[in-house]
Amino acid sequence: MALTSPGVEVSIVDESQYLPAAPASIPLVVLATASNKADPTSTGIAQATTPANAGKMYRITSQRDLVTLYGNPFFYTSAAGTALQGYELNEYGLLAAYSALGISNQVFVLRADIDLASLVGSTGRPTGAPTNGAYWADTTSSTWGINEFNSVTGAFTAKAPIVISDATSLVGGVAGGAPLASIGTIGDYAVVAIFNYDEPTAATAPQYYYKDVNNAWRVVGSADWQNAWPTLQGDTANPTLTGGDSFQIVLSGTNSATITIAAAPNNTLAQVASDINALGFEYLTASTSDSKLTLYSAQTGGTDAPYFIRLNNASGTVLTDLGFPNATTTGLQPELTYGTSAQQPLWQEGQAAPRPTGSVWIKVAGTGLQPVISTYNSTTANWVPKTPSFASSDWAQIYAADSTGGGAIPEGSVYAQYNFNDNPFSAGPVYIYYRSATGATVINGNNTAPDFTTGPYSAKVQVTTPGVSSLSGGYTLNLADATDATDFVTAWSGAGIPNTTAVVNDDGSITITHTKGGVIVLDDYDATTGVSQGLFSEAGFVSGTTTGCKDGPFKNDVSFTPSTTASASGTGFVPIITNDYQYYDFGPDSFSVAGSGYVVGETVTILGSDLGGASPANDLVLRISNVAGGVPTGVTWVSGTGASAYKVQLSNWQSLSLTTTGANSLTSNEGAPTAIPTNLTNWFYSSTDQSDIMVNYNGAWKGYKNQGYDSNGLPTPSVVNATDPKGPLISASAPTLQSDGTALVYGDLWIDTTDLENYPNIYRWQSVSAVDRWVLIDNTDQITPQGITFADARWATNGSTNPANDPVPSIVSLLTSDYLDVDAPLSSTSPVGMLLFNSRRSGYNVKQYRVNYFNADSFPSPAVLPAQKDAWVTSSGLQADGSPYMGRKAQRAVVVQGLKSAIDSNTAIRDDDNFFNLQATPNYPELQPNMITLNSDRGETSYIVGDTPMRLKDSATDIQAWATNAAGAISTGEDGLVTRNTYMGLFYPSGVTNDLAGVTVAVPSSHMMIRTILRNDNIAYPWLAPAGTRRGIIDNASSIGYLDAQTGEFESIRTRIGIRDVLYSNFINPMVFFTGQGLLNYGNKTSFDSASALDRVNVARLIAYIRRQLVIGTRPFVFEPNDPQTRKSIAAVVETLFQDLISKRGLYDYSVVCDSSNNTPARIDRNELWIDIAVEPVKAAEFIYIPVRIFNTGELSGT
Repeated sequence: MALTSPGVEVSIVDESQYLPAAPASIPLVVLATASNKADPTSTGIAQATTPANAGKMYRITSQRDLVTLYGNPFFYTSAAGTALQGYELNEYGLLAAYSALGISNQVFVLRADIDLASLVGSTGRPTGAPTNGAYWADTTSSTWGINEFNSVTGAFTAKAPIVISDATSLVGGVAGGAPLASIGTIGDYAVVAIFNYDEPTAATAPQYYYKDVNNAWRVVGSADWQNAWPTLQGDTANPTLTGGDSFQIVLSGTNSATITIAAAPNNTLAQVASDINALGFEYLTASTSDSKLTLYSAQTGGTDAPYFIRLNNASGTVLTDLGFPNATTTGLQPELTYGTSAQQPLWQEGQAAPRPTGSVWIKVAGTGLQPVISTYNSTTANWVPKTPSFASSDWAQIYAADSTGGGAIPEGSVYAQYNFNDNPFSAGPVYIYYRSATGATVINGNNTAPDFTTGPYSAKVQVTTPGVSSLSGGYTLNLADATDATDFVTAWSGAGIPNTTAVVNDDGSITITHTKGGVIVLDDYDATTGVSQGLFSEAGFVSGTTTGCKDGPFKNDVSFTPSTTASASGTGFVPIITNDYQYYDFGPDSFSVAGSGYVVGETVTILGSDLGGASPANDLVLRISNVAGGVPTGVTWVSGTGASAYKVQLSNWQSLSLTTTGANSLTSNEGAPTAIPTNLTNWFYSSTDQSDIMVNYNGAWKGYKNQGYDSNGLPTPSVVNATDPKGPLISASAPTLQSDGTALVYGDLWIDTTDLENYPNIYRWQSVSAVDRWVLIDNTDQITPQGITFADARWATNGSTNPANDPVPSIVSLLTSDYLDVDAPLSSTSPVGMLLFNSRRSGYNVKQYRVNYFNADSFPSPAVLPAQKDAWVTSSGLQADGSPYMGRKAQRAVVVQGLKSAIDSNTAIRDDDNFFNLQATPNYPELQPNMITLNSDRGETSYIVGDTPMRLKDSATDIQAWATNAAGAISTGEDGLVTRNTYMGLFYPSGVTNDLAGVTVAVPSSHMMIRTILRNDNIAYPWLAPAGTRRGIIDNASSIGYLDAQTGEFESIRTRIGIRDVLYSNFINPMVFFTGQGLLNYGNKTSFDSASALDRVNVARLIAYIRRQLVIGTRPFVFEPNDPQTRKSIAAVVETLFQDLISKRGLYDYSVVCDSSNNTPARIDRNELWIDIAVEPVKAAEFIYIPVRIFNTGELSGT
């Protein structure tokens, strides 16, 4: 004691140990569901079904919690709404857990890492989900706004185009090519709906096409298209012309010529057309279409747009004779223009610019051109619509969308741009831009060490201003030579450019910002040479390379005065030329030197290097069309394209990537785009008519048609192969002819589809005892020449075919190919004649997509790896006898693999703190060995509710065969019972109930027994048998029975006495239907014949209960002194347990010894304390015998 002076100190010694009450029974249900199911209580995803939460155990306390976490139990139905009974992808375990929670407030649920939805059968390969933030242009729903003008009616006609979204329909098979000639008919329009234009190379980025009278596709707006529609046409067919009459042709006021009608007999329409074409005006073409003079204009050079042809009568009545009623007739050439409904062109006669028939107006927005754009949200797994607005430039779009300057435009917004940056060249496509950021426009240069050494520089900068629809005037940025990033920033600040900043970053790069979220346009082209000074590229702002930098407006304000131009006859002519959107503008009235000595028809070449470009790429060739005293007064374009001279535009409106499939990429498709499958994607290839079979010959696997076959069906070199040209015959009846109607030959193969449960039943045509017949091949024979092996061998006839998205190779193509993948089985270990069923390409099994499957680590040298490293790999596997799992069995095999992995690898279900005393994996007898192991790991403190197969018929023969494993299965499953255990009960048969949608569905026996046992434990105790009319009532099923293996129909039964006898003698508990009492569990046996009290369910559960309670009750005594007081105390705790069990009808009697008799000095010295216990468990009365003796009258009373 601690007292040192008088006082009182009280100490308390707690010797009141007692055993706490046992918790209510709690089951563990191991199950599989589809992934990412909907939460029916909200709009989100059921969180326990996400891939990230697979293998995580949840403690569920209510039915609402269950469906919130796992979604509603899903059972498949046919198109007619009929339940698919016994379907392998039904969520049996989830429905069982839901039913259990109807009478229990706790269930542990463990979901395996297998997505049942991924095993739904399909003949098409699965694909992966798009990347979050990817964009899709829906070409089916988009509209294209084509309106064709008719000059006679003065009206527009809307045209529905052929929409092309597949590059294979284009010349060359690549985006940018014209539609194939085989597509469409004359007069059709086509839209190439592949948005493959990042930046405006307008001349090579056509989008709209028209099919002309020559059955050729022409780019709408191009010279070829303009030449498909007459600019002028006379009204008179086969006119009579007078020789010597003349008329003048004028092209847009810049070129003219006089045509004189020849004397007879050449005073013909054809001669007039020939004379016009002989002028050499590249823009002018004449024909005699419909026997009328027809003139086509496709002018692009010159400064007097709009372009026209004018006919002036010079002498006689020639224009009247040709059908042109006026002495002067003018026609504007066909035009393509974009515009809103408010911008509808005025092309009728008498209006500002009348146009000929065939001119096209692309109406934008509203009922016109309207691309349907969506972006992918990976969280919701949905495409989210993005309705694009329309504008002809970024600054126009900012003005329309945000009066504050652009900063308020939400990130991810989309707009469609036409007439690129107000470009009058209207044959260009529509561009789709997305908003990369909200707020300021912040563009980081990509050069961390800018060094300006080619100056001095003088550049122009334009910016957008809030509330203004156009770019500002140019601000001058001057920078000296031999300067750096700091000098650039200083010069920018000194230029006084509003709403912008420039700074040097820590890494040395330059950042330019538009503080209002607007646009900045950079122009460093030399005003004289038209060549970029390189200022902004050195600063790190490069169109198409630097993020946020793209092509801006065209630099078309430079007038070039090239060197003196000479020809064979003349010298000195120097025209003034501008490069307008890569089209050269020039005119005979715009020159710095007139020149002399030129003659009509000769050409002159102006070097592209004098025109801001390069030579010869940008050389301009002109033809002298008119002269006056040797001085050119008319020139026409022969050839030449100006250099690309776009300014650099800094903007938060950025181009979508058209070459990738990631975020901010754009894919044009009729259907929503997809990606290649992700690694380990499942595919149940449900086709039964796809079978690639090879044959072993001379130590090598051969394509089946590369060998002939003898009368035994074995390969031989002496016979030419004549087997069926399409490969194996596949039908439900024995074929009598080959697929082409010819006679069967030895070696022909037939796959019988009448018994899909045992697919593939393969027959070979051969001679048996001189009789030709179909002979069944033994799928379990992997030894003899008459046998067959099942393995992955190849996907295609080569290793370069992409297994994800290239066309699936045909079976016919494989028949004559000997190609093998490196994982094909060794041919040297198989005899000549053995068949190889190639499970990789064949159908009716489950495959898994493996990314980088063929790699050097898995297949080291000398293996030659294929070009395609990804592969489909069969995952459903083989049965113990070497035959394959096929069809529903293949689906089941993959589910079983996932469930086994969930049990074997999970640590939470082995944690003592997670108490459960029942286990079940509904519908999967295959999991019984794994559950037994789990129970052993937990000290055998729980009881396993085991299923019998749902397709086990109520036949004594079938039940006996399964229970005794007559089939020789190596593990418990549908074929036989292998593993038995004292702490596992088996129940038969299955039942039917309603799912949450009210559909009648078949369920396994454990569905009923989990709830029956829980009810037993609620109203009684685990050591009382959950059987009979008092505690064995089944209330979560309406009938019992089995599934017919052939028809899939549920057959109801009552479990007659004969079947009950067979079941009970094989330690399987029968469930029965008794009239007036309903459905009952009518058995109490464990699955193991222990020849002891432990062969009964109630006793086994009693022992499991005792085992756990003893651990809990005695644990507080660990580390206590091993002395009589401790032994007395611990014995008292144990006796409390057994006294309670006696009072509750669990024990007849017991004995507890814990004293010096069994705690010897030797044991004490080993730090051991022993408690010897003997119990007499109460047995259930299962067999009630009632002998009745019959007496004569009066004998019992003695009278």
